[in-house]
This record gives sequence, C-alpha cells and structure tokens, in this order.
Amino acid sequence: MRTEVLGFASGVHAGGYYSIFGDPDQAERLRAGFERLGFTAETEPMVSPSQRVLRHFADGPLLWCFLIAVTATVSLVGLGVGLGARAYGTRRALGGSYPAVLAGDLRRVAGFLARAVPVTAAGVLAVLLPHNGLHQIADFAWIAAGLAGALASIAVVTHAAALALVFRPPLPDALRDAGLGVLAVVGAYAVRVPAVMLTFTVAAAAVGSWRVVGDQRAGEGRWAEAGAAVRVMLSGTSVDLANVDAMERAVGNWLRRADGDGRLVLASRRQLRDFLPAVADGGRDVLVVNGAYLTRQQVLLASGRRAGGAAEAQVLIPPDLAKRSSQLAEGVGGWVAYMGGLSRTPVEKVLFHGLRGGQSLFTYGSGPDVVHDHVLRDPVVVVLPASPRFLVDTEYTAYASRGAAIFPEPDDVARARAGGKLGDYVNGVQPVAQRAADQYRSRVVEFRDHLVNLGAAIAVLLITAVGVCAAYAGGNVRQTFARRAGHSLLRTYGPLLVLEAALASAFVTWSLGGVGGDPVAVAITAVGICLVVVALAVLDRRF
Repeated sequence: MRTEVLGFASGVHAGGYYSIFGDPDQAERLRAGFERLGFTAETEPMVSPSQRVLRHFADGPLLWCFLIAVTATVSLVGLGVGLGARAYGTRRALGGSYPAVLAGDLRRVAGFLARAVPVTAAGVLAVLLPHNGLHQIADFAWIAAGLAGALASIAVVTHAAALALVFRPPLPDALRDAGLGVLAVVGAYAVRVPAVMLTFTVAAAAVGSWRVVGDQRAGEGRWAEAGAAVRVMLSGTSVDLANVDAMERAVGNWLRRADGDGRLVLASRRQLRDFLPAVADGGRDVLVVNGAYLTRQQVLLASGRRAGGAAEAQVLIPPDLAKRSSQLAEGVGGWVAYMGGLSRTPVEKVLFHGLRGGQSLFTYGSGPDVVHDHVLRDPVVVVLPASPRFLVDTEYTAYASRGAAIFPEPDDVARARAGGKLGDYVNGVQPVAQRAADQYRSRVVEFRDHLVNLGAAIAVLLITAVGVCAAYAGGNVRQTFARRAGHSLLRTYGPLLVLEAALASAFVTWSLGGVGGDPVAVAITAVGICLVVVALAVLDRRF
C-alpha cells in the first residue's frame, strides 16, 4: 500500500469528510473559519473518559472479565472470613465487638494495600513505558482506579456481611467452629449458582469465538485465489444532493461498463428476508452476483454443469429449498422486477435452476463490518446480467458503497481514476484480503481473551466449591466426624453431593432445554461443577 501527500495546487480534489481534534475553546472559531471558506462544519464534544470506559466494557470479553473478578472477589473474601470463623470466635471471647473486629480487619487490609499498591503501580509503569511510552496514562489511571474502587467496595461489603454471619452463632458454638450450619451453606450457594451461570456464559462465548475463527480460517484458500483483488472506496466529496447525483451517475456508469467488459465482480451478501419478508427462515443466506463472478468462482448446477452468465436474471436454488421454488420465484422474481422498474424497463423473464448441494461459495468479504465467515454454504444465488434492465447506475454505486464491487485487477481502478473526474469520487482501493485479515486478527485476539476468562471462571468455580465444602463440613463437624468412622467420601458427604447433582441436573436442563446452550459449553461447565468432588477430597482431611 502506498500513501501520497499532495498539495492543493496539484489539481487533486481535497473535499471530503475530516475529523479534527483539539481544544474545545477553539472549536467554534475553527468551525466559523471553515464555513467562511464554503465548507460545512459542526462541533461535537469529546467523549469523556467515563463514557469511553462504559462503551469499552459494554460488551465482549472485558465485561465478562470484570464480572468474573467480581465473583472471585465475593468468593475469596467470603471464604476467607468463613475459614477464620474459629479465630473470630476467639476474638469475640476476648471482648471484641462486631464494629471493633470489622474496623481491625479493615485497618490490616489498608496497611497491606499501602504497601502493595505502590509496588504494583511501579511494576505496571515499568511495563507500559517500553510498550507504549505511557500513552494515555491518565485515562488508564482513571480506569484502573475506578475498577479498583469498585472491587474494593464489593470486597468491603462482602467482608462485612460474612463477618456478620460469623457473629451470628452463640459464642460456645463459634469457639468450636460450628453453628453456622444451613445458613453458611445457603450463603455459599448464593455465590456458587451465579458462578455456574457465569462460567456457562463465558464458555459459550469462548466456543462461539473458536468456531468463528475456524470458519474464517476455512476461507484462507479462497483469499489466496482472490490474489490482488480490490474493492473501491468512495470519497465524501459529494455533500449535497446535486453532487451526490453526479457521483452516482459517474461511478455507476463506470462500474456498468466494467461489468459489461468482465472486469468487475459483484458479490453482495444478503438474507432471504430481503426478498421474502414473511418467510420463517429469513436469515438464510442469499448471494447476489454477476456473470464475472460465475467465471471466476465455480458454481455447479444440479445437473453437474457449471453455471454461467445469461441475458436474463437467474435464481439458483439449493436442494433443501427446492420444494419452495414457487415461493422463491415469486419473491426473488418480484425483487428483480423492482430493480428493472427503477430503470423503467420491465423484466420479462427470470430463469430458475437447481444448485448442486454441499457447495461453499466465496463472498469476497462482502457483508456487514463484522461477519463470522466469508464462505456461504448452500446459499440462494441471484445472478444479475450487466444490463440497465436489471441494475441502474445508482444501484451499481450502492453496491460499491457496501464493498460488493470487486476489481480483480487493481490497475483497472488506477487507470479510471487517472482519466478525469472519476478520481474525485473514488479516493482509493482496499485489498479484499486486508479487511478479512484484520477481522481474523481481531477474532483471534478475542478468542484468546475468552480463553483467559474461561480459565478464570473455572478457577472461580473451584473457589466456590471450596467455599461450599468448608461451609458444609465446618457447620456439621459433629455429624461429619460421627459418619467418617469407616465411611467413604461419598457416604460421608452424601447430602452435599446430592445437592451438587441436583444443581448440575438443573443447569443442564436449563441450558439445553431452556436457552439452547451449546453442548461443548455445557460440558465445560459441568466439569467445573464436578470440581466440588475434588475440593471435598482435598479438604476432607482438614475437618
């Protein structure tokens, strides 16, 4: 890719959309200056750091990371207080009241943080300095302080609630580390059940991300076949209706001529609901192409013959939709007729053919900004000839603006831009593989984030398992001791294991039957639930 910087005197049109960032106090003066020069300008306030944080954490792996951190904080703090119940009983026996004990705990935590925070901050700065030169360090500091403050507040509330629970039993029971009983188990499960749901959500996101990465990787060979193909990038020069009309005529006419010469590939990803609004499976993929697409991509008809361009519009129907051919003929045929109506040339006939099943068709990366794959499996294919009876100039321009107009040879675009006015409207090209590579890179990073979150979520499940086991065994010391004489682990902790089995059954029923959970995500979460058995085996010696 090459970037050229040209002066105004070079004859290149400098119009377009520009974003200028600067001092808010000077924004109004700058806007007025541009308007005096004949430009249209408007000022907008900068997004505040808090708005950026909320937007950044609104969805995706970071949101789940924060929720996992919250669950881990509640679990660890509650577990720490619960395991220290006997020590708290001793402090009560020595005259310590609830406010005094809580204040003492908070003072010790504050002293630890006074030492840990500077060391941690220094370590983070030492990493960020060579990484990005402390770029936007103020924003990062505010974000870190906000997250730390939120987690610290949650930790304090959890500690206070858990301590109040520990202070609830009579003093003799507290000294024997007994007395919490059912209440402790209920409190432990109040954290464990949300942790199970959170793990399932994170596991489902990780599995979904893994499949997206696999789908995008499956089209790697198709991208290699596409070679240096590019899509055109239209400029923002045309800011009023008259200029927009002129641009659509110029660009559309050029694209039509390129289509007629076989130098342009149209590949527009649509959905069946665009043609049949009332259809049940409206999300079914439809690929709108031209004759050049069929020349470069092999599409086989049901007869085994390769599909090719024709003088009339064609609709190629996959085998599983063959029974609905009449419905498709009405819907897609009506759409093609509408396209012809725009050019005031009625469409007399639409040809319908069956497609061979099991085919994967390449989209050249067309579609919305974020797509999960670039290869469609058994789509409906609509083939439009390079004729004004089917596509008017404005529709060609619309296809280009959606990234669906592909030039296999970049030099075709370069020659057209150098030839005159067209250079004002087409300000560059984008290799079709570049967008796909950027998306693939983003999906891989997102998948890695989900894996980290999944590992953390399973760790939280283990923590909650320890908490449940500690709450059950610690609250039933005498019963557990009496049953342990010659009894197996299963018999000793039978009621708890029955409760865990009920939780696992309810979860599987809910996830598979109620919300349609992915079986892989269900299996991952079920394994996490089974960690309670591991925790019991490890903690059995303690109680």
